[in-house]
Amino acid sequence: MDTTIISFAVIGNVCNLAYNIPFVYVVLKHWNADNISQKFLSLRVFSSMIWITYGILTIDVYIALAYVITLISSTLVLYVKMTQVKNVEQDKQIMHIKET
Repeated sequence: MDTTIISFAVIGNVCNLAYNIPFVYVVLKHWNADNISQKFLSLRVFSSMIWITYGILTIDVYIALAYVITLISSTLVLYVKMTQVKNVEQDKQIMHIKET
């Protein structure tokens, strides 16, 4: 591969990592994903799996790596989103019990 193309791939992956780490960190730190749609996260997980498959089939390590990072971050945030909903529902039930 041409060094220019590889340079762009590496820069792209570094940027991908740079914006995903703070995003996931804040969600995990506060265990709050209220402002993020579950449909959006599900679509991100699905499309990441498609791109990873493409990267494997075309032997494009840089594409696969970029989407592995996206898949991991999206899966973590989706997990928070799904467990957070359960916690909110449990909190509502506890509040209802305390009120009665």
